[in-house]
Amino acid sequence: MSIPETPVYPPAQSAADPLPGASFCSRTETAARSLASSQYAGGWVFASLGVATTGAGVFTSLVNTGNERRIIAGTGMALGGIALGAVAATLFMRAATSNRLAQAANMAMLEKDDHDRWASCVRLKAAWTASKSSPDGIAAEMAAERDRENRKLREELDELKKKYGDLPPPLAPKK
Repeated sequence: MSIPETPVYPPAQSAADPLPGASFCSRTETAARSLASSQYAGGWVFASLGVATTGAGVFTSLVNTGNERRIIAGTGMALGGIALGAVAATLFMRAATSNRLAQAANMAMLEKDDHDRWASCVRLKAAWTASKSSPDGIAAEMAAERDRENRKLREELDELKKKYGDLPPPLAPKK
């Protein structure tokens, strides 16, 4: 299962899809979890092959001390196993990134407004696409979104302070 294409948010909600943002986030989460499990499985396959190839190469190099061709072949096998390990590590990193995308898409479903859900999932999908080798790209996008929300709340608070003055909190004791 692949990550779904990003649809354009419809100007009016339809009866077929009353919450397009929520359905996009849900499809993204399901696809990301499926992709992560496939990437983990591929990582374990390549890691197992890498360990076996490296072990066979080292064994071949150590046992055949007199035959130079076999030593070279064993060294090549050992280096090939190390390369397979690098492929496995890359797959594990991508699986972690896909898992992070699924978690973030699930969290985006908590948004109150459906258009905000859709916008969050679009930003998260873009961060996932941009972070090919690091699972921190999505975490950075989540932190940036939190900062945007905090900035918006501060601006609203400043507007209220200008409008009503500096009022004490409602439950604060009066002086």
